[in-house]
Amino acid sequence: PVCMWICGGSVPCGPSALLATKKASFGKKTCRLVTSLITGQKIADFSKIEGVPCPCGTARRAFTDVEDFPGTVHVTEISMNAQTHYHKRLTETYFFLECDDDAKMQLNDEIVSVSPGMSIIIRPGTLHRAIGKMKVLIMVLPKFDPEDEYLV
Repeated sequence: PVCMWICGGSVPCGPSALLATKKASFGKKTCRLVTSLITGQKIADFSKIEGVPCPCGTARRAFTDVEDFPGTVHVTEISMNAQTHYHKRLTETYFFLECDDDAKMQLNDEIVSVSPGMSIIIRPGTLHRAIGKMKVLIMVLPKFDPEDEYLV
């Protein structure tokens, strides 16, 4: 089956329902996704996804449990300098939502100034870290795997 629903709260139940709530647990964290039964769309409300610590700061990760979507989408808040790390398999695309004026990214040996509206593709094997305070939307392909995060 394409959709399974777990009804709760004010979500309508029954065969004519348009929306269902899907809950997924990741360790001690619980995420809530809204699934449209008619169109098959998946909607993530990042304000309801609990943040988890990561080398960059705090990440809210969506679509981790959507089997037919090849990646994950993260909103990550970086409050200071992130830890330098790389991935062997993952490609990350950063889209900068908010940045302090002095925000930068380290990409291997290069330091690049960043600002809201910019985007950077970070391919596997690239040493990288955020420098300064920022909020980024990160598209991860294939799906994020914490085992593919190597700190330097």
